[in-house]
Amino acid sequence: DFMHYTGAAGQQQLQHESGIGAQILSDLGLHTIRLLTNHPRKIVALEGFGIEIVEQVPVTPAGVETGD
Repeated sequence: DFMHYTGAAGQQQLQHESGIGAQILSDLGLHTIRLLTNHPRKIVALEGFGIEIVEQVPVTPAGVETGD
């Protein structure tokens, strides 16, 4: 996920995308999930739509060394 959300317009875009995603997850019966993201704001956004995030799993872009 390389998209950056900045300013009021970016926040509205994040809320819009999160709302659509939350509706899809809910329709699939997924109300508790592990979220693959590096952006804590996405956790807050999904939780605002009633999706419980039980774990955040950081994403490492392909080709990037993690040192593990």
